[in-house]
Amino acid sequence: MYLVDGDNLIEFRASINNDKIVVNGLCANKTYRIYPVYNVTLISNEYCNIESNLLSAKYNELIDLDITLLKEGIYLDSLSIIDIKNNQIEYNEEYAFLMPRSDVYVIPSYEFYNYTIEFFVDDELISSKVYKYGDKIIVPSNPFKASDD
Repeated sequence: MYLVDGDNLIEFRASINNDKIVVNGLCANKTYRIYPVYNVTLISNEYCNIESNLLSAKYNELIDLDITLLKEGIYLDSLSIIDIKNNQIEYNEEYAFLMPRSDVYVIPSYEFYNYTIEFFVDDELISSKVYKYGDKIIVPSNPFKASDD
């Protein structure tokens, strides 16, 4: 949590006891504003790495994400930012969003590029198949037109 003391923003730990926030070490003669802090959980994998300017933030703070694809032949299909109630959090084209009043999870979805490989003999298609990036291309065993003997 954060509290405001004059012009200073101070991070502190507190506990909840009988529905009351218990904080030790604060001056009893002052008034403080307390802000809860929420977590940003990044789900990276072997194909996609996600970094954030903040891994914990208070409500309405700007979170900037940096997404790096780690392998050739893939693209970011979608990015899900969801809160603990599975609500989608909107983000802009630069992958930035405002922190909601709950923890969030950032989950990338990627796809492999697909390529259609076609084999022709005398302008006649003899074979066509879709391959993912990195797949081994199989050449037809008999690369002749059916009418060829």
